[in-house]
Amino acid sequence: MSVRTIFFSRPEFDLLLRFYGRMVAGGEWRDYAIDALPDRAIFSVYRRTSEAPLFQIEKRPDDARRQGAFSVREFAVTDLAVALELSEHSARAYVAQAVELRDRLPRLWGQVMTGR
Repeated sequence: MSVRTIFFSRPEFDLLLRFYGRMVAGGEWRDYAIDALPDRAIFSVYRRTSEAPLFQIEKRPDDARRQGAFSVREFAVTDLAVALELSEHSARAYVAQAVELRDRLPRLWGQVMTGR
């Protein structure tokens, strides 16, 4: 009996790595990890390899009809909030909205990514 494993699609993974690359180039992030589990795929971002993740982006297909397939679990969104001069709540919402925008409105996301 084979067990279903959830993973990011190629376009989703490319998007995650492009965003990750920008943050690495800016000196904000240093490492990432990917977990493919039976109920979700997780992309974790780290400032240092030895630390807990700053945040995780989860893909949960079973939740797609309720809240969207993606969610953001924060661990140190505080750093992002400080960098963007936002409250922690606003920074968490900002990341979640960006992920949701990519998931639900891909053409608009494409325009955002090209700077239009």
